[in-house]
Amino acid sequence: MGHKIYVIRHGPVQMNRQGEWSLSATGVALTIELARNESWEHMGFLYYSPERAARQTARIIARVIGVPLRSNEELRDINGWGLATSQIIGRPEGEDRKAAIDRISTCLKELMRANPGRSIGVVAHGRILALFYSHMLGRSVSLLEWLSVPVPAVCVIDGDSWKIERAFQYKELSDNNQDW
Repeated sequence: MGHKIYVIRHGPVQMNRQGEWSLSATGVALTIELARNESWEHMGFLYYSPERAARQTARIIARVIGVPLRSNEELRDINGWGLATSQIIGRPEGEDRKAAIDRISTCLKELMRANPGRSIGVVAHGRILALFYSHMLGRSVSLLEWLSVPVPAVCVIDGDSWKIERAFQYKELSDNNQDW
């Protein structure tokens, strides 16, 4: 029996009164819908970035499907990158692309080793997942392509072969994509 990694992009967010990104009411509803409609085969644990939106998404999914939660610092968003999309495409300050890809890839491999024979879920953020997804596909994912991934969203990776079993789903795309 194979095991899987459910890579989950957190739900839609809004800025709360404390200036933090939190799931919006739509984000909560869509996360509940995702949790109910996904198969989640043999999941042992659901790991999440300690950042608020990922934590909220993970708690909702865990409550709906009945799996234990664990925070993991290595699932955090990209260090030092501002919120502006132009900083993603341009030259960001802080953690570079290779360091971010190495961090998330190493984290997922270590989590799989810690859960032999079990599937795991990980909830993280758009920027780090876009870089990881580009790495998994062996090509740059364009900004337009990534922005067309609905939130929340799930990509399923085969834990034995380390291949994408089910890709993130995209909305309609244009041919005028800018590469990351």
